[in-house]
Amino acid sequence: YRDFTVAVPSTTEYGRKLKYHFDLLSIPYFIDEKINPSCHPLVRLIFAYFDVFRKNFERKSVTDFYKNPLFCEDKKLTDFMEVYCNKFNVNYDRFKKPFTLGEEDEVNKAENFRRELLTVLDKFNIFVLLDKLRVKEKVEEFTGKLSSVGETVTSQVNAQVYDAVIRILNDMQRILSPWQTEFTSSKALTEMKNVFKSGIEALELSVIPQYGDAVYVGDYRKTAL
Repeated sequence: YRDFTVAVPSTTEYGRKLKYHFDLLSIPYFIDEKINPSCHPLVRLIFAYFDVFRKNFERKSVTDFYKNPLFCEDKKLTDFMEVYCNKFNVNYDRFKKPFTLGEEDEVNKAENFRRELLTVLDKFNIFVLLDKLRVKEKVEEFTGKLSSVGETVTSQVNAQVYDAVIRILNDMQRILSPWQTEFTSSKALTEMKNVFKSGIEALELSVIPQYGDAVYVGDYRKTAL
């Protein structure tokens, strides 16, 4: 099978149809796709983190942050917090003050969550955030789970995300000179977020072939025939 190459104008456009027919005929194949991780939880976590400080703890930004699985995997708890904040109109600086409204059990549960949230939102520092939340370990654990259930492609992509994001953040240290870890200016945070966004949009992660002998499918502009 490895003697055969299929060159297409776009692996994204033709990929689904090719997968269907190759699977139907039980032909091993490898589609050389470049995957952008813009929707990965780690990327979304950092975007939300920027917005929390950039928008001065605006409720939607804070909600996007704490509902990220890298902060909290308990959906019932994060849904409860969202309902509580909407019910009592918790917004902006009210996140920084103790919760007092509601029934005793309700307010205690919300206040405990708020305190936990503020342990990572006390000062703006992305590297400290990633360390406090054990993000590298969580991503590695998730990669292992994906691999164990046969999600080989997703597992390979997930395994590359953390290091790729760290490289972008390290590059930002050189671009935004002098590097500051604590920002108080919305303008500075917006600049930093835009640089990070540009780095993520340009990022392409590759997948390693699953089979030693397989039909190769690639973009005709990059495929040697």
